[in-house]
Amino acid sequence: ALAAVTVGTVAVVAATTAIEVSNYCEEKGALQEDANVLFGTHVQFDLEQCLEDSAGDAKEIIAEATDTVTAKVSKASNSAGQYSTELWADIKAATHKAIDYTDSAFTSLTK
Repeated sequence: ALAAVTVGTVAVVAATTAIEVSNYCEEKGALQEDANVLFGTHVQFDLEQCLEDSAGDAKEIIAEATDTVTAKVSKASNSAGQYSTELWADIKAATHKAIDYTDSAFTSLTK
């Protein structure tokens, strides 16, 4: 279950980052068009170059998200293991008490 959460979270980050990079480049292109109108220039915006330039930043964002999620899942997994160990000890102790109580009750009934 934790692995599914990890993969899902990183997939969401990757998809969101790709959408944001695309939006950023589209906005940058629109700004270039506005600058051309304002300043009477004819500078061509290169969408492919913008996407390529942004790819490095996107990879860093995804890598950071992957590292963060992996660390959090690892910590949660360790905590779950500790919790399970403590819970098992409690269950074991309660079972021993129940057996002891049943044994003493049975002994008192058979006397």
